[in-house]
Amino acid sequence: MKKSIFKAAMLAVLAMPVFTACELDQYPTTSINNEKSWEKFSDATNFNIGIHSYIRGICGVGWYTSDLQADYYQPGKGYLNNGGATYDWSFTSRDMGGMWQTMFTAINQANNFLNNCEKIPVATSDSLTMAQYKAEAYFLRAFAYSQLAVRYCADYDPATADKQLGLPLITTVDVNARPARASLKATFEFIKADLASARKYIQNTDPSSRELVSTQMLNALEARVDLYHEDYANAVAMAKSLIDDSHFGLETTRDGLFSEFENDEGKEFIFVPAATPDDGGASDYSVYHNWSSSDQAYSPYFLPSQTTIDAYDVSDIRRYAFFEVVRVKQVNTFADNIYVLNKFPGNASLNKTGADAEHTYLNIDKPFRIAEQYLIAAEASYRLGNTSDAQNYLNTLRQARGLVATTKTGTELFQLIKDEWFREFIGEGQRLDGLKRWGEGFSRKGQTMQNGELIMQANKDRNIELTVDSKDQRFVWEIPYNDLLANKNLQKNWK
Repeated sequence: MKKSIFKAAMLAVLAMPVFTACELDQYPTTSINNEKSWEKFSDATNFNIGIHSYIRGICGVGWYTSDLQADYYQPGKGYLNNGGATYDWSFTSRDMGGMWQTMFTAINQANNFLNNCEKIPVATSDSLTMAQYKAEAYFLRAFAYSQLAVRYCADYDPATADKQLGLPLITTVDVNARPARASLKATFEFIKADLASARKYIQNTDPSSRELVSTQMLNALEARVDLYHEDYANAVAMAKSLIDDSHFGLETTRDGLFSEFENDEGKEFIFVPAATPDDGGASDYSVYHNWSSSDQAYSPYFLPSQTTIDAYDVSDIRRYAFFEVVRVKQVNTFADNIYVLNKFPGNASLNKTGADAEHTYLNIDKPFRIAEQYLIAAEASYRLGNTSDAQNYLNTLRQARGLVATTKTGTELFQLIKDEWFREFIGEGQRLDGLKRWGEGFSRKGQTMQNGELIMQANKDRNIELTVDSKDQRFVWEIPYNDLLANKNLQKNWK
């Protein structure tokens, strides 16, 4: 019988962490007893390496999948049903387990550290370092739970949150546990408590760090959590602290914006994890390109619709920084001058020796960007009725991207805010979350194609003309089948 993903995640945590050969020599077994792993400060350091690895590992989980569910793309004739169940909304609880497993493995890594680090005697000279380690463990747990809450729970409603289904809240490592789901209110309180604990211990205030969790990362995550939690005043405060930080800024040229995304560094990014060609720390974004050297053309499974391209004004620097015009092949049809997403063009410094420098699309996931903070501040200010502030935050972003400032108010202003979320975060997995937050469905019907000869048009009502109501249960992903089967205390999302 297959293990539940939840149990597998816990077993993964109890596996051997990062140790040196000398440390392994101290134990006459093929694995290290967890009790023996917490005896000296170097043990905490080794486990902290694992914390960093998991922070890096969860940064971009679900980006492709949730965007594919929404209204950016159309399938090419040669997509061979790759991602088809996601795109046509026929996916089941067996299809959406990857994020659940990844996040709970990370959560249990954090729990393992927090449950055991107090066993280690800490010299005064190491006390601040240990405090930073604790902050990072709390941050990891809060980050992972926040991702799960957005994808596997309904949109937060303050009036009913104490009755809405949240997540199983785990603070220990127990492979035999069968936790029930807490309320959504309790889930967000848990996330906020972890962020508060992280603030209590955090030592790093350097936003340029590629390894250590910083106060700026805490602020970025809290701003995002508060937007979903409908704590709009604090969302604005957290976002503003980053907007006012001179270390960050918005790019105003197409080349500058492209270069930052290509090279995985720059003033746009609040956090970019460290990565090298050998550590597996980068994500492969070739799915948006799918280069064929024999055909000398690109064959991506999904192409941006012409409607998506037209959402970017000709003056918008993102039209040129985020997309590339190339030759495309679908089955036996070739076409020139087709837009493909080029937001992740590949960082040459991450290529291994001998890799195709032009067509290796490895980039580091960038979970927190200053552009998001402007949109959080704009949306939260609008929700608070602060029209002038909402306009100012939105206009700063719009003008940096080459668009004109707006004086619109009311629902027209809100629509412009939502439009900027659409344009700014293509490829970064935020579209479906925004629609759920706004209580909106979507329709692909009426979207135009770049070239109809390239696009799969069979079963249009389940494909390029799909309409999804805001109350469709699949806006919330179902808990993985094996976990529901193994743990009868878990309540399902879907009827």
